Amino acid sequence: MSSSDEDLDSGHNEDDTSTIEVDHTDYFTTTQLFDSKDEVVVWARFVARGLFVKIVKKSCPKKKIFLTCDLYGEKRECPSTNPDARPRRTGSKKINCGFQIVGNLRSDDRWEVRVVYGKHNHFPIYGRSE
Repeated sequence: MSSSDEDLDSGHNEDDTSTIEVDHTDYFTTTQLFDSKDEVVVWARFVARGLFVKIVKKSCPKKKIFLTCDLYGEKRECPSTNPDARPRRTGSKKINCGFQIVGNLRSDDRWEVRVVYGKHNHFPIYGRSE
C-alpha cells in the first residue's frame, strides 16, 4: 500500500486542511547572512523547492522582505454590483496557509532570515510525481 493509499484509508484528503500541519521551521532556520534581498529569495525558493512547496514575495519594504507560501491567505469573495446576477465562479489557490518568513536588513548591510510561522496547513504539492 502506498503512502497516498494510506492517507485515503485514514480519512485524510489533500483538500482537508483542518487537521494537517507540516512543520518546515527547521529547514528555514539559518544563521547564514545574505548580501542582498534577491539572495534571500533565491535561497528560500531553493529550500522550498526541495520540500515541494512554493514561496512567493508578499511585500518588500525597503529594509525587509516578507516571503510566504503561495497558498497563504484567505479566498476573497467576488462581490457583484448586480444583486440579480448569478454569482461568478472564481477560483483561488488560497487556503489560509500561515507559513511566513521574513528577511531583515542588518546594520552591517547583510540580510538575515527569521521564521515568523513555519507550519503549512497542507501537504507538499509541487514537484511530486503522481
